Amino acid sequence: MVVPAFAPHIGGIETHVLQVCKHLSALGICCSVITPKMNRAWPDRERFEGIEVARYPKNMKMLFIIWLWLLANVRMIIQADIVHCHDFTFLVYLPFRFIFWRKRVYETFHGYDVPLSLTGYPIKKQWILIRKLIRILCAGAICVGRYIPKWYGTRCDKFVYGGPRSTWQSGSQPVLRPKSCAYVGRLDADTGVDELVRALGVLNKRYKIDISLDVIGDGLLRGFLENLAKENNLRVTFHGVVPDPRKYLESCEFVFASGNLTIVEALNLAKPVLASYRDPVRRDYLRYWQALAGDALIIERTADKLAERIAELYLEPRRLTYLRVAAQQAGPEFSWESVAREYADLYASVHH
Repeated sequence: MVVPAFAPHIGGIETHVLQVCKHLSALGICCSVITPKMNRAWPDRERFEGIEVARYPKNMKMLFIIWLWLLANVRMIIQADIVHCHDFTFLVYLPFRFIFWRKRVYETFHGYDVPLSLTGYPIKKQWILIRKLIRILCAGAICVGRYIPKWYGTRCDKFVYGGPRSTWQSGSQPVLRPKSCAYVGRLDADTGVDELVRALGVLNKRYKIDISLDVIGDGLLRGFLENLAKENNLRVTFHGVVPDPRKYLESCEFVFASGNLTIVEALNLAKPVLASYRDPVRRDYLRYWQALAGDALIIERTADKLAERIAELYLEPRRLTYLRVAAQQAGPEFSWESVAREYADLYASVHH
């Protein structure tokens, strides 16, 4: 696996790759990882939870220098039957695609190349072109979400979403904190987290409903969100990046989702999920998800509409109970075992 980041660094792709590697191992497919060194204290090489990891210095910003590093560590490529790249790390492997032209190469497209809040909308043509070129050069592709072919023109062989850290079991839930919400993810405008905080202010003033919010994550909007919460006297706690946010998800009454893994985790904990968008790419991202999650996922664009939908949960108590049941029914559809099987099936189908 050639990846843009890997555990113990915290993030969606990091979790995806770690879990896929572990579950592929259970299917008899041994994985190794090539990734940037995100922390100077981490070793250049190690076995992380049974996975061989080789890290090149993060400050290698010129591709040519990274290629020289990879040439010095070419043994990993030679020994591999398959090379699987994630997002733009295909460019790290690019020259070796031609040197080892008979070696099978696959790609996983995870979603936004960078937050749309940084690049602007519409998606820039170079991102679309690079993805199309990558797809031409690989034997098969997995897409994390069905919106990707529509917006990037990327042909996908398999679609996956992710799995939970743990499976919810009847009778095992901790005591819920009344009128509580948890958010896990990047603090960037494209996630809609700013609309959530504004919605809590509307709930306070219009509906006299005081919701507490735990924010797990970091990003460009953190300072703005902290000031917004303070100005509106909201009960919002910013925890920063947390290795395992499960305790916050388990004890809240509903979850505001930034992306795939938060939605999966929430559904598996029988939590209703709310989400927001500000561009048509994320709108489709969430609507495809809604087709999978059903009524358990509520999508609204504005703070006023989000506030209205949250108020329904408390003004109509049966509504909250109904959504919990819907989430509990949808949750078991997602597992890392099933994601790993999709990877293994892709390798087998292309090989044969």
